[in-house]
Amino acid sequence: MDGAGVTRYAIAKTAGLDHGAMCRFMAGKTGLTLVSVDALADVLGLDLVARRPVRVLPKQKAGRKPRSGKDRQRVEASADPPRERKGN
Repeated sequence: MDGAGVTRYAIAKTAGLDHGAMCRFMAGKTGLTLVSVDALADVLGLDLVARRPVRVLPKQKAGRKPRSGKDRQRVEASADPPRERKGN
């Protein structure tokens, strides 16, 4: 964008984006929504192409971290102790 002689402000304004959001994105501090990326692509004369289907993940409850495989195994093992085999 900078090399094309067009300012970030002009691109953001044309795409309908907040200039501050554009600056934070360009600085790598935040991301953009797909709608915003599509608007930018339109202003820049680019087409967005999906390479594979997008999988939407469910939101996690606040304050909970996903369990690692090791933690999950530990919880499963403590919940159901192994049963002893009879008759061998």
